[in-house]
Amino acid sequence: MKVKFIDSLPIYEGKTKNNLLDGVGTLKTSKGKYFEGNFKNNKYHGEGVYYNINNNLIKITTFVWQMCG
Repeated sequence: MKVKFIDSLPIYEGKTKNNLLDGVGTLKTSKGKYFEGNFKNNKYHGEGVYYNINNNLIKITTFVWQMCG
């Protein structure tokens, strides 16, 4: 399932559960940066990778509670 937001809000492509980001997905910002990784209950969760607008790796990180977007 794909969930897309409009205007300057992020675009999410990935798994959902109960209309929340949940599972593996990609969250892209309006500025071209994106996070690819795991989500749970609409939050970054577990391991993920940040990229900048040139698709260069920014960092690999682990989340357990930080809010998306």
